[in-house]
Amino acid sequence: MKIDQKTPIWVVIDPTPHSTLPDICFETTLDGLRLQFAGGLSMDDRPVVFTTDEEAHEEARNRLLIRRVASQIRLDRGVPEDEVVRVTLHGQDGSVLFEGEVR
Repeated sequence: MKIDQKTPIWVVIDPTPHSTLPDICFETTLDGLRLQFAGGLSMDDRPVVFTTDEEAHEEARNRLLIRRVASQIRLDRGVPEDEVVRVTLHGQDGSVLFEGEVR
């Protein structure tokens, strides 16, 4: 698929503790993405670009789930806030559906 500066794309970034789906998954263009970076978006936010909204929303929901699971792990196990928690989601067949690190 050809993507030019006017083609709609979807961007997903890492959530913060209080993020909602629209906070971390948004539609833009390459021009809009450039402006996002100029406005403070950084590679530390781990942005990922998608050409379909379905894939972007699935990624965003997984990132939100990982954030919630990591928060519960921190509470249950007393993991400090500044320590990275790695979470892996497995399907019923044992295959890895999603992996993520939460800082």
